[in-house]
Order: sequence, then structure tokens, then C-alpha cells
Amino acid sequence: MPKRTYVLSSVLILLAVLGIAPAVLAQFTPDVFVVDQPVIDNTVNVTRLTSSGPGWVVIHADADGAPGPVIGYTAVPGGIAANIKVEVDPAGLTDTLFAMLHEDAGEVGTYEFPDGPDVPVSVRDKVVVKPFQVTGNEQTVRGIVLSDPQFSTLAAAVDAAGLGDALAGSDETTLFAPTNDAFADIP
Repeated sequence: MPKRTYVLSSVLILLAVLGIAPAVLAQFTPDVFVVDQPVIDNTVNVTRLTSSGPGWVVIHADADGAPGPVIGYTAVPGGIAANIKVEVDPAGLTDTLFAMLHEDAGEVGTYEFPDGPDVPVSVRDKVVVKPFQVTGNEQTVRGIVLSDPQFSTLAAAVDAAGLGDALAGSDETTLFAPTNDAFADIP
């Protein structure tokens, strides 16, 4: 009787392990999730991604319904990441953009594509890519201050005071913004 119990227990444990293994591995299948959104301060947000190792989330412009030129990218860790901000080139914006997961297969921390080894990640011979619609192009007060070199002194003061997030909201804000020259004229 003990031998039969041992064999039965071993079979049940083996079945449990084999049944759980695909579920555990599926949690780390590379994937990208992104929603339609406005581009805010030349930045898009990738809602969530799963990567099997360090890599890049790359934003491609639309080229006749398929991913085209790269207009932005940022490094991502292996595992699950959320709310990944990717700065994009506003000159390359199209109505549809593509968020694509790329490997970091060459020099670690250096994006090397298309002329390098940081190729798109594929799962079952399909590239991990999701299209999304650009619903507008907005700029916050913070974005205006950071994008104009005339306001670099103000931008440094805003950062030093910890007010960057307050100026990044969508609420109407009036800011009397002195230029670098105005700051220089202060006695």
C-alpha cells in the first residue's frame, strides 16, 4: 500500500508541475499593450509591456499601414513594466503609431537598429508590435518651458523647486515666465 501511495503521489505532483509550468512561462511571454492617446509634450505612454530580458520599446511611424521609420525609443528592463514614457520626434508623427519591442542584443544600453543587433522581438514568428491612434498633440506648460532654450533658467528653477509635475497637468495655468535674459538682469 505505501508503494502505491508513493507512485500515485509522484504522478499527481508531476501532473501538477507540468500543468503549472506553461501557466508560469506564459506570464513572461513578450507583449506590448498600448491605447489610443494624445501625444503630450512629444511623449507617448506605453501602458504595459512584458519582456523576457532587457530591451527597447520603439515607436515607429506609420508607413502604409505597417511600422515605418523609428521616431522614438527607450530602454526597458526584463519582466513586466508599466507606464513607459517614450519621447518621440514630432516631425515624424503620423495618425497611427506602432509600439514595438526590440532586443538589447548588442552593446548594453545602446540602441542599435536597423544597422545593428537590436532586432524586433518575435513570438511564434510574429513581431511583438501594437498599433495605436494619435488622438491629438498637446503641450503642457512644463513642456513649453522645457522645450524652449530661452527658458532654461526657469526650467532649472522649476525642477529645483519640485514643481515639474504641477506644471504637467491639463488644468489651465497662467505662468509669468521670465526668459534667461530676464533672470540675468536681476541684480
